[in-house]
Amino acid sequence: MKAQLYHRLRTFFRIGFIKTIIVNFRLLPFKHAIKLPIVTTRAVTLESLSGKVTLSAPIKFGMIKIGFLHSDLFSWKTNTTIINIKGEMISGMDIQFGIGNSIIIDKNSILKLGFNVSMGANNKIICRNNIIIGNNYRAAWDVQIFDTNFHYIKNVEDGSVTRRENKVIIGNNNWFGNRSSIMPGTITNDFFIAASNSLCNKDYTNLPKYSLVGGSPAKLLKTNVVRVLDREEKEIAEFFLHCNSNIIYTNPEPIAR
Repeated sequence: MKAQLYHRLRTFFRIGFIKTIIVNFRLLPFKHAIKLPIVTTRAVTLESLSGKVTLSAPIKFGMIKIGFLHSDLFSWKTNTTIINIKGEMISGMDIQFGIGNSIIIDKNSILKLGFNVSMGANNKIICRNNIIIGNNYRAAWDVQIFDTNFHYIKNVEDGSVTRRENKVIIGNNNWFGNRSSIMPGTITNDFFIAASNSLCNKDYTNLPKYSLVGGSPAKLLKTNVVRVLDREEKEIAEFFLHCNSNIIYTNPEPIAR
């Protein structure tokens, strides 16, 4: 109980109230902004708020938190979060951007987030076309999602130049390990896991559901595995505290929350 209270007080004192008000009233219509559904820390740089946020869930205070997650692993003061929204962000409920995140959405671009989405520290999202992230998404630290290659490449034999942007579609219940890169053209199934330092750069929907990939570029490593989330994770951790076994058996059906 004391630890929970301490965590809540620490989160409260890190809120950047002025920046929170600015973000809400610049990005949302007044009737939504007045409820302050977006909450930021003081360690946030507001580069552009010329775009908009569309909320696809009932409006409530703090349904999108920016710059709080992973403050126990990284300094929230020295890892500045950058908000640069010139396009549109469509968002569900329970969204967490970690400390040091970069949220960059160019004009005429759309970032769509599902429900229960958590991004760890120092994640980067650069959206210059279209990025879709499903429900129950988890990313560790230093994960980056780009839907652009940033620069054009020209074939010196025939002069052809390929398009540098390509949409990214991430399914529900995906988990990306630390330092993973999700590149233009990436499409994943539901219940997809990428190991640490994976480079995802293609359509993976031909893989079986519950797949684990890894490597650069990422290839199939294992099937029939799923990330344990939220309530079930806490229950399993509690069980291991009181037993000496290295393995337990649970309901094999994945539990989303």
